[in-house]
Amino acid sequence: MAEYIPEFSFRDKAHTDHLTIRNILNHTSGLVPHAYDNLIEANVPFEKIIDRLQELPSCCSVGKCYGYQNAFYSLIAEVIRSATGEEYSSLLSARILQPLGMNTVSFSKKKFISLNNYASPHEKVDHRLIPVTPKGTYYSTTAASGLNASIQDMAQWLLAMLGNKEDVIPVSVIDEVCKPLIKTPQELYKYNWKNRLKSIHYGMGWRIFNYAGHNLVYHSGNVCGYFAAMAFLPEHNTGIVVLQNSRIYNRYVYAFLDMYLDIWQGDPQSYLK
Repeated sequence: MAEYIPEFSFRDKAHTDHLTIRNILNHTSGLVPHAYDNLIEANVPFEKIIDRLQELPSCCSVGKCYGYQNAFYSLIAEVIRSATGEEYSSLLSARILQPLGMNTVSFSKKKFISLNNYASPHEKVDHRLIPVTPKGTYYSTTAASGLNASIQDMAQWLLAMLGNKEDVIPVSVIDEVCKPLIKTPQELYKYNWKNRLKSIHYGMGWRIFNYAGHNLVYHSGNVCGYFAAMAFLPEHNTGIVVLQNSRIYNRYVYAFLDMYLDIWQGDPQSYLK
């Protein structure tokens, strides 16, 4: 990575020298998980967060352990700017979003709330979900979590990840980012719906599961009163996207998978309760 961001360095020079772009994308930088997410929440400028990250000691060697990141993952935007001379959002729009017809995607709170039909986020207060004002904190880490998209947009992204938009995203690229690179057994408890998971890995921006014997590619996330999840079965050319304006846990993805694979147990409606 030093080729693109020579000014970035960890406390340990050897750690810096071994860091690659792939380590950023598959969360194997050697940092503790979610390093300085609290500073993102506190609306600290991204540049200052990166300065702080350089001071952190490593918890393992580069590439040897998995630790999910938001702030550090967003360094990929700096790599892209250095390599191309273009901003991450501009390049993403020109090369992927516009060609795929993802026409309502935006990268700011201002653009998001300018829409007449945006969904207000909801947070639980005193056991009730109440609408809250959208926050702008995570737009400072655009590459990790600062993108607004509609369900129509995400349907186009799902089609692309299933290999149906090869003129925009070649299947070779999809195969590369969905390749299992690092085991994440510590997350089995979080995603092991009805003990379906036989293995769990991380690729580059995707989780790769053996789900009841089937190859499943998955990711989800929740910030500031919103939740999103996307899952697809490459060999079946099918998948699902769920967007909701609350962070309440739901089983829609797993209910869909079990029904599609015909492995559901009992009343399907009970999955959604």
